[in-house]
Amino acid sequence: MHTQPRVINLTNIKFTCELMEILNLGPQYALEQKPSMYINELIIETDNAIKKLEPKWQNMYRHQAAIHIKQMKDNNKQNALHKWQQNLINTIKKKLHNENTTIAKADKRKAIVIIQKTCLQEKITNFLQANNIPCITKDPTDKYNKQIHKIVQQCKLIINKHTNRHLTNLQPKAPQLNVVIKTHKENMDNQTSSKQHMCSFS
Repeated sequence: MHTQPRVINLTNIKFTCELMEILNLGPQYALEQKPSMYINELIIETDNAIKKLEPKWQNMYRHQAAIHIKQMKDNNKQNALHKWQQNLINTIKKKLHNENTTIAKADKRKAIVIIQKTCLQEKITNFLQANNIPCITKDPTDKYNKQIHKIVQQCKLIINKHTNRHLTNLQPKAPQLNVVIKTHKENMDNQTSSKQHMCSFS
């Protein structure tokens, strides 16, 4: 049975066996970081979780959490394997940067594609032009959001003032385009899709 490799290299860049091993782990592989990189966030999340407990248990769990967090601060060590892997990842990033290349996801597969940035940009441009998608110089999201907010405020007879705040987004963002490479076709064409299903390109 034919299986597609996890890494598809469309460039002339050569990677060592160690680097290929890291690339084969895929983009969702999680590396452990030093506690100092995430300790503040951990403290906030822990305290929020403790506040949801019954008041009589909060002090006990808060004391235990403080001891454990202090131990993490004092050690501040990273898993040796993950530290080695992080060094290899940094080497890959540097190599890609120097060669003006990037990594994209393969369409409908778990593979990743290494491709020249200029080639990827050309594919994106061709896709936009082929589908008659115009490019704009300014993001109109904020403008549209203000218009929606104004309309909602004016509809007092239809929309209850206590519920209108749930109808508007305080910090809306336009959907981010996600480029995936079609590797199951001979021409290795690309497909551009949105991370948000609400957007369509027609």
